[in-house]
Amino acid sequence: MKATVIGAVIAAFALSGCSGMARMAGAPKKCQADREAFVSVEDDEYITVSPEPVHVCAQGIKITWKFANDVPSGYKFADLAGNGKKGIDIDDPTGQFESCGVEAGGNRYSCKDKGTSGTKAYKYVIYLVKPGGGLLKSIDPVIMND
Repeated sequence: MKATVIGAVIAAFALSGCSGMARMAGAPKKCQADREAFVSVEDDEYITVSPEPVHVCAQGIKITWKFANDVPSGYKFADLAGNGKKGIDIDDPTGQFESCGVEAGGNRYSCKDKGTSGTKAYKYVIYLVKPGGGLLKSIDPVIMND
């Protein structure tokens, strides 16, 4: 009797583990969902992005850049109308990225990645407006389409 109960308990644990694995196997990859990238400013001089690169592996993915919690208030993403620069300027001669623009009063910037280019890296520049005026420019972040 004792052996039967132990066997049943072991079988129950094994089966519950398998059902959890089946759910995980069917879950979409992170790169198949809309992406968020967090922008930080260091020493009022340097822009960093996380994750770097922003990895996309599906079509029609929206990428949203937003400020990390450590960014002092007053920074905004640049916009063409107010500053003559895009907040995110992607080196994209083929039109892979569309519907790009400032959101939430300059606190976010988003673009839709068509995801039709195959595997390709896209360099981009981030332009931020400093709290007292003037622009801050990033160096070499990348979007990786896979």
